[in-house]
Amino acid sequence: MSKSNKNKIIIKHKFLDNVLEDIHNHIANLLLRSQKDLTNEDYSFCVISTILALEEIGKYEIFAKYQRELKDVPLREMEKLTKHEYKLTIALDMELEREVKILKNKTPKEIKEVIKTVEYHKVQLRVLNIVKQLAMYYNFDKGHTITLEKHFMKNEITKNNLGHFCLVLLELVYNNFNMAVLRKQCGNIDGIIDKNSQLVKQNKNFEHVTEYAKRINTKKHKVSLHKFQSTLLELEKLVSYLKSG
Repeated sequence: MSKSNKNKIIIKHKFLDNVLEDIHNHIANLLLRSQKDLTNEDYSFCVISTILALEEIGKYEIFAKYQRELKDVPLREMEKLTKHEYKLTIALDMELEREVKILKNKTPKEIKEVIKTVEYHKVQLRVLNIVKQLAMYYNFDKGHTITLEKHFMKNEITKNNLGHFCLVLLELVYNNFNMAVLRKQCGNIDGIIDKNSQLVKQNKNFEHVTEYAKRINTKKHKVSLHKFQSTLLELEKLVSYLKSG
């Protein structure tokens, strides 16, 4: 594709408010569906809709960035947004840019630690992309059926772990959504939020983010988080097995 085509404008800046409102509603509906599936113990469907919501939050963050910078959205960006991994990881890349600006007076070692943490989370998000496919599609390998449901429904222990996995993932994605909306409403041109601002403190999304920060430090959440991490490790091993085959 020629350079001129890649620079072709797909969404004019003046339409971004409407686009962001539509994506907001789409994410909210996906999360409502995820919550319903979690309640009904339909864990495979919960995984699918929750990870799809996470992808759409990445898209929301990108469009909000173009809006803040008073820019139109070009074709090259829209092409990137067709890729699942890009949508899942772009919000982390943007957060890294913000953190580096915030930490500009910090030592190279401190900045390096932030970069290391972001890269670690990006690896986990790439695994989630494959887990979503595992929940969506049927696989057959070495004489065995492999689907997310088949893998975890062998007994109640692993089913319980998958339930905790979905719960922690859903809460995390809800928090990411609240942060994205808060950033759109109250962030500066770089998307940085001043937590001491009265405008921020009075924002409903900030209230939800604050509640989440308190909840993740409770004993109950730490039990779920441990099960989330052990389940993610099991899923990583399954993903590696499928890729090696």
